[in-house]
Amino acid sequence: MFLKHLKLHNVRCFESLEIDFDREGGNNRKWTVILGENGTGKSTVLRCIALLLAGSDALSELIGRPSDWVRRGAEQAVLSGVIETQ
Repeated sequence: MFLKHLKLHNVRCFESLEIDFDREGGNNRKWTVILGENGTGKSTVLRCIALLLAGSDALSELIGRPSDWVRRGAEQAVLSGVIETQ
């Protein structure tokens, strides 16, 4: 299973974020490094990926309070991704 694309809208500190995990030519990258200062959202990105890959069974453990995931000033948050199985 490969994550091909991740899109966040009003999720925690991100107003809008898109990450494409494909290389040119359509092949999936095997490694992606996420770098940043403390408090810039690295763990949020990883938790969003975990939500997408783990499915609804892990939802309550990964989310906690759903309102904590909505960016301040927004009414809703959207998390979407494209997963490829091989």
